[in-house]
Amino acid sequence: MSSLYLYLITTTDNRILITNQEITMRQESDLLSEICDFLYPRSSYYGQFKPEYLVFNANLQEFAQRVNYICNLQTGGKISPQEAYKQIHSLWKQLKQAKKQLEIE
Repeated sequence: MSSLYLYLITTTDNRILITNQEITMRQESDLLSEICDFLYPRSSYYGQFKPEYLVFNANLQEFAQRVNYICNLQTGGKISPQEAYKQIHSLWKQLKQAKKQLEIE
């Protein structure tokens, strides 16, 4: 992390206050946001616009991302094939239930 030196700036009525801590927190927040975007990528939705379709698309992308992680864990020998199947089957049930609740045909 690069060093950033700032002076404390205040107005006569003490409304503006900028410190190193504030800038560092912003940088960390941006970094966390970038990490999140990398680990949990999302694609834009171009289908028919209905709120339930958007929600289902978000659920579907989450399902796909989790299945990808499970596959990678199994491929890397971190979990057994049986455990991978069990977890994916559970995720599939959750996706089916979400589809049913959204009343999508």
